[in-house]
Parts: sequence; structure tokens; C-alpha cells
Amino acid sequence: MGITLSNEFWISAGPEEAFDLLIDVERIAPAIPGAQLVGPRDGDAGGYDARMDMRLGMVTMSYAGAIEIADVDRAQRTAVMRAKGRDRRGQGTANATMTLAVTPTGDGSNVSIQSEIDVTGRVAQMGRGIMADVAERMIEDMAKSLEATFATSRPPDPAVPSPPADKAPVAPAKAPNGLAIMASVIWKRLRRRLRLGPARSEH
Repeated sequence: MGITLSNEFWISAGPEEAFDLLIDVERIAPAIPGAQLVGPRDGDAGGYDARMDMRLGMVTMSYAGAIEIADVDRAQRTAVMRAKGRDRRGQGTANATMTLAVTPTGDGSNVSIQSEIDVTGRVAQMGRGIMADVAERMIEDMAKSLEATFATSRPPDPAVPSPPADKAPVAPAKAPNGLAIMASVIWKRLRRRLRLGPARSEH
């Protein structure tokens, strides 16, 4: 099953600082809920072995695979993140290609992520709509982690110099809570239906 997603979020960091963080696999991994780097891939410069763990209700998913950053264009501040994985129990696969773009806006930066995701196995049985909502929630959690990183790396006194951007450790995202994610998804869908209810009843 393939799905296409478009997500955006704002962070209070300059475009260069934000872009440098987004293309640093070792630093960005802790901000992705459930992701963990195993180590650099042998003979693959820039690629890393990784794993992703998540529990949704009674379903536990654990993928082993790889992640890399490719097609980096510093002038345009765009890059492509590719991730692939196979369920450790052999019950499905997941592949994602995410195009990242950073643009300056106000006193921060806007980050847009265009994702092409293809999954097979148990995850595909959840349906395209649920998968899109879960992915959106995970990106929201990643955005919060990145914002926390920039917020904690800035000293309260403007006169005190900030540490270099490449030295500030990334605030780790919380491990994905399947029940919380599903509850959020169900509540969001219920709110959509309630908003659409009166309009439908008029016809």
C-alpha cells in the first residue's frame, strides 16, 4: 500500500541551523519516535543501519533496515531522506522517501516534508487513512523534539553566546505510545465528523 503525505512545521531556528540538523542522521534519529541507529553501514558512506519499534494496540511492529540522506542541495536547503525496513518477524516491509525543504520565515524556519511511503504486511491492513494520521502524529512529535532542542540550546541571557548548533544534543522524542496515538487519531476523526454533521443534515 502506498501513501503520499505533505507536512509542515515551524521551528524557532535560522534556516542554516535547521537544515544542518535535519541532514545529520546521527543527530536527527533521536527526534524520530521509535527510531534507533545501530551504526554506519559497511561500505555505504552516509548510510546507517537502523531499527524502528512501535506498538499499536495489540500489534507490535519492529523493523530492521537502513536510513540515509541523499541529494543534498545546500543552496536551496533541500535534501532527500530514504528509509527502508523489514519486519523482524518477516511480516511486512516499509519504505519511505522524504523530501525535506527549509525556508526562512519570520524569526524562524518553515520545514516541509513530502513523503512517499509504501508498506506491506500487518501495517498495510490498518488502512491508508489511519496510516496517514499516525504518520502525521509522529511528525508532530518530531517537530516538538526539534523545537525543544533549539529552545534548550539557547541561553536565557542574550548577551551569553549560544553553543555551536552542531554541539547541541537533540532532545529525544518520546517512544511512540500506540494507545495514545490511536486515541488521538480516533478523536480527530470524531471531531471531523461532528463538524461535518450539521452541514449534511441540512440537505
